Amino acid sequence: MLDHDNGFFDNSNQRPKSETIGTAWRNEDGSGKTFYVGRKKNSRFVRVYEKGRQLGDKESKWVRFEIQFNYGDIEIPLDILINQGSYFCGAFPICRKFKNMPVPERFDQRKKKLNLTFEHKLHYAKNAVGKLVNFMIEMGFDNSEIVESLKADSGFPKGLEPEKYALEMLRDGLKHGFIHEQPDIDLEIELDELGVIAFKNSDKFDREKRLFSPDYDVEKERKYQEYLSKVYHQNVDYDYF
Repeated sequence: MLDHDNGFFDNSNQRPKSETIGTAWRNEDGSGKTFYVGRKKNSRFVRVYEKGRQLGDKESKWVRFEIQFNYGDIEIPLDILINQGSYFCGAFPICRKFKNMPVPERFDQRKKKLNLTFEHKLHYAKNAVGKLVNFMIEMGFDNSEIVESLKADSGFPKGLEPEKYALEMLRDGLKHGFIHEQPDIDLEIELDELGVIAFKNSDKFDREKRLFSPDYDVEKERKYQEYLSKVYHQNVDYDYF
């Protein structure tokens, strides 16, 4: 907890919240302590707990330090499956304090995935007014009346700029799903009594999972790739993924 108080879990000058779990924090009873940093929905979530004591050995010094990376405001590269230690080391300042750590790698948090932004806005808009739209349809309002009564007088949602989108791309995304899926990655580090460090990926990561379903429209994907190529050659700096 002192490491948290002293800023060793800070990122971008922000200090994530922390939480202690277990009765052993107040009265050492051998049941084991657990320390959380961040929230499970955040891009980084830390679990530190006494693994040996969790398994029943009240004298064990076996501690496990886990970091869960979630897609959202960070882009998780495939390189993390090869260079696990580097991304672990770069996650928080405290990770660089462990012995024999590799050169740290950090995720790029500044790139905003346009597809993800649009899909999120659509999701929350549907939750906000979807049932009202159903009611208006049931009462006999036509589509133009519904749109006119619900749309704002001016402006667009924060983060959505029409000049950065293509109608065909958005329509394909609504029909087939947006191309931004990334796995959530858990990286675990085990520190045993001998100081041996071991990494592993979460058992939830499925290497066989396809980003596209087998019946995905191949022709639509070809046209989409042609569009991206055209944008690239026009030297327009758009980030669609």
